Amino acid sequence: MISSRQSRLSVALLVSCVALTGFTTLSAQPVIEVGSRTAPIVAVPAAKVISDASVSVSKAVTPMVVSISVVMSKTNDKRLQYLEEFLRPYGKDFKSDKYRSHGIGSGVFITENGYIVTNNHVVEDTDEDSILVTTASGDTYYADLVGRDPSTDLAVLRIYGSGFPAAFVGNSDEVQVGEYVIAVGNPLGLRSTVTAGIVSALGRGELGTSDDDDRIKNFIQTDAAINPGNSGGGLFDLSAGLVGINSAIYTSTGYYLGYGFAIPANLMKVVAADLIDDGKVERGYLGIGLSDITAKSANSYHLESISGVVVEDVDRNSPAEKGGLKSTDVILAIDGQDVKNTNDLQNRTALRRAGSTVKFKVWRNAKDTIIPITLGTAKTDPSESHGAPEVRKASLGISAGVVDKGVADKAGMPSIQGVMAKDVPEYGAAAKGGIQVGDVILDIDGTPVNSSDELSHAITSHKAGDVVKIAVWHNNAKVVKTVMLHSKH
Repeated sequence: MISSRQSRLSVALLVSCVALTGFTTLSAQPVIEVGSRTAPIVAVPAAKVISDASVSVSKAVTPMVVSISVVMSKTNDKRLQYLEEFLRPYGKDFKSDKYRSHGIGSGVFITENGYIVTNNHVVEDTDEDSILVTTASGDTYYADLVGRDPSTDLAVLRIYGSGFPAAFVGNSDEVQVGEYVIAVGNPLGLRSTVTAGIVSALGRGELGTSDDDDRIKNFIQTDAAINPGNSGGGLFDLSAGLVGINSAIYTSTGYYLGYGFAIPANLMKVVAADLIDDGKVERGYLGIGLSDITAKSANSYHLESISGVVVEDVDRNSPAEKGGLKSTDVILAIDGQDVKNTNDLQNRTALRRAGSTVKFKVWRNAKDTIIPITLGTAKTDPSESHGAPEVRKASLGISAGVVDKGVADKAGMPSIQGVMAKDVPEYGAAAKGGIQVGDVILDIDGTPVNSSDELSHAITSHKAGDVVKIAVWHNNAKVVKTVMLHSKH
């Protein structure tokens, strides 16, 4: 049986053969006049196949990618001081919140009920109540920060709704150098932008940045154009499978210079699942120091190829020591998968959860041995824990006012009842459900509400994501609105 990926490669090979053997239409060719010479227009089936595939994939995956807008929690103190000194002599009301920095990024739907994966660096310095998500169709929502993982530069957001276009997560281990890929995101604020290129390299580690040494670095390198605002967007193959989350660019200017880097989808899938589960990642811990195999060290260890990693030191009382790993061991494979270098080992270990048992193929004393090790739990900085409660209390997202005789008469109500919606934030639950300023809320799921406290109790007895039916008095008539509750706004 041929795998789906083999099928795709077979098609690509057939296309290449068509191009190389020159199966083109050469008879009865139309011509273009160029001065005194003529140039035949030659149809190239291979190029047409690739173009059609690119168009189809772009149409399929663009709705899966969202734009993310945030307000930064940090401010530029010098700029604020200047603005304050400039405005106050003119009697202007200085409010520093108006001058806080804004940021943009991208994200990808990974579930139909509104979970979105993005980069940690897009949301790490934000006011969590300020995160706005805009879909490719133009709908905007307030988003919850479900959790983030600085070590992989990944984060998960949640918006409330259903039927969102979730991406199919491909197998990033099958990605090959030279493979055609499409990057989708919102560079420089240009929504739903598609760029294309090939996979330039795999397993890229150090990018010349000042990233924390504990950061997991095992990127897919691509020459598809990636710019500020693309961060968190999707890298897709020609089967419309999500193979990576765009994360970084190699640049001296801050803009695209030819190479971008994406976090492999297999790693994203594991991290996102943990964050959705409880807002944090319990990553496996081994407890060793490593170095790459070089031509010189391969010879000294009597290795047949330059692959694997050398164990330089083993932490005391670590899972590695308890499992039997020793200094100068060479790790060749994990659970049957070859290990190429330290970045590869770090990535493969990160895919395993704490408490899982992993089989290490080790080269020791010029022969192979298999050593099973039960991974411990990696230590994390408490300040990095931004996990949210698994169950969030619901909010309708309005401020309510009392309904008195004057309000009831003005609204044409037959009796004095309910509470009036005074403030309805644009992207909140109430607004999404069609409730407007001035509407009078009469009951929630058939239970009358006649005060702000009763309204609050009726809503907070639910959790975010629940759907309720709200009867409101609107335009001289009672109507029922179906509202999916959010966690705030």
